[in-house]
Amino acid sequence: MAPPRLGLTVLGGFQARLDPGGSLSVPSRKGQALLAYLALSPGRTHSRDALAALLWADSPAEQARASLRHVLAVTRRALGPPARRCLITDAESPDWRNLVTLRGTLAGGQGISVSGTLTGPRQVEKLVEVNGFEMEIALAEHMVFLSYTDRPGIVGVVGQILGSEGINIAGMQVSRDTRGGHALITLTVDSAIPPVVLEDITATIGAVAGRAVSLAMS
Repeated sequence: MAPPRLGLTVLGGFQARLDPGGSLSVPSRKGQALLAYLALSPGRTHSRDALAALLWADSPAEQARASLRHVLAVTRRALGPPARRCLITDAESPDWRNLVTLRGTLAGGQGISVSGTLTGPRQVEKLVEVNGFEMEIALAEHMVFLSYTDRPGIVGVVGQILGSEGINIAGMQVSRDTRGGHALITLTVDSAIPPVVLEDITATIGAVAGRAVSLAMS
């Protein structure tokens, strides 16, 4: 049996109609936008990462993916059992479709792991894990990693020291294992951080470790 045809009107107000079946109510504006976007490229497969980045461009990636899961569930319920064949999704996939993980040992004997991926339609290079701490932050020429014990005020102290040195923060993400446990600040900055400034930061916040990384960006 052929699947039902889903007709959409997007000019002059959103309308959805199932043939056969009649009018459908899609209450969520994001659900309406999702259906309209999918209808523009029939038969094409879209990754969840790409759809989340498109519809929630101003939200953090994790929040965007959660919002997409919710909208998909609401929209499928709105379509009803016969029309769900018009909106086909794969079973929930792992967080990253492509992942590269490097593990090694530093000169002092400490183990280290770093994981990266490509995300979104523009295939942006991002770090998603460092030493077991999950994150999602775009690679940059100058990056800083600060490991410390989670407690209030640390982010402000780091920002104040960098600001006093004229170093601008381009991006920041804080990851932790538990409240009050081990934490990691990952920073991208516009210019390299001098060793003396990094030492000042690590000493002031009582960091377990602090490392600055400079990458050759093509």
